[in-house]
Amino acid sequence: MKTPKANVAAVPPWTAVSSADIQRALDSAVARTSGRRKSKRKISPDSLPSIREALINVFGDNEELRAEAEAVLEGENPETVLAPFLNAETKWVIRCSTTDSMVSGVWGLKRFILGSRGYLYFHPDFGIGDPSECLPIVGVWEVSEDRSACLASWKNAYTTYCKDFVLPPFMGQWAQGPSDFLRDANGAVLKRTPSLWLGVLNRLRQDTAEDDTNGSLIRSLAEKVSSETGMEEFAVSGVLTTFLAGSKRPSIKLNFGDLESQALVAAFVARIGMGGF
Repeated sequence: MKTPKANVAAVPPWTAVSSADIQRALDSAVARTSGRRKSKRKISPDSLPSIREALINVFGDNEELRAEAEAVLEGENPETVLAPFLNAETKWVIRCSTTDSMVSGVWGLKRFILGSRGYLYFHPDFGIGDPSECLPIVGVWEVSEDRSACLASWKNAYTTYCKDFVLPPFMGQWAQGPSDFLRDANGAVLKRTPSLWLGVLNRLRQDTAEDDTNGSLIRSLAEKVSSETGMEEFAVSGVLTTFLAGSKRPSIKLNFGDLESQALVAAFVARIGMGGF
């Protein structure tokens, strides 16, 4: 739901707090976490800085206000408390969902701008008792920098925490977001952990077997991949037919060439973006 700053009142006890105060609290939490980070060592998701933490720490040593803030946040989504301090609503970057269970879930990565910085955070499937309902911050970038800096921050966060937050290729069913970013991030994850190819290929083969009796799904995927990547549609179709409907069985021992891996990653991203929500 859109929440323009001008139409949203601050939630008590944050009524006397400014946007600059919130940014300082966020940046302080990020700095403390960064100070604990060692080279190439991942910080546990439970130890990440969070929006909830910043909303409490903005009151410094005032124990009365901190206690009131904690009590409010026990029953309030931190996004609701944060909204009045933002000039624009938070936005989804990657949104995942399931549709094959009685209770559909939605989770993923969202972003917002506050002052001179952009922040990327994990949005859980609210209401299931996930400790990540504190909204952990996984990426920060300077708004003044070009888009490549933003994407680099997103990619680092994605490849680091995709398993913890059940993002593709670990997620179960559907996901939507910038296709170029999803292809790049998933390609990096699969290159780092080749065993995950088995799940990717199984998903594509299963959908092909169930929904592609006349070859329409492969044709649709080949056309979409070609349009979005510039790869030749004939070449993409050949790869998909071979691996999804032909004799090449999913195997963690498969060695893909550049064309094969790029086409299959792109097809996977395209497929999981075709449904959900």
